Amino acid sequence: MQLHPKGHRRYHESATRAPCYLIFDADLHETLPNPVSDVSRDAAPQAVELLAMKGLGFLIAARFGKKILHELAAAGIEYKQSSGRVGHVMRAFLNRKE
Repeated sequence: MQLHPKGHRRYHESATRAPCYLIFDADLHETLPNPVSDVSRDAAPQAVELLAMKGLGFLIAARFGKKILHELAAAGIEYKQSSGRVGHVMRAFLNRKE
């Protein structure tokens, strides 16, 4: 999940360009800064490597580019496209029917 951190002036809906990622278990576990949000080329592999190192199994973002979708598949990370308030998106995700 991506978020515009309090006081942060820029926001990007792209999974690769998010300024940070929110890592959840049942609750917020960690806010992970995205060191490649401003990288001009090949940011997707680096972003996915960072998320995979954290053991991420699922990523929710408002938008996914082709490159990150390829990288997520290669890393075995599932994804869902969704936008809105973090609390609403997470409740919908946690309450989804399998």
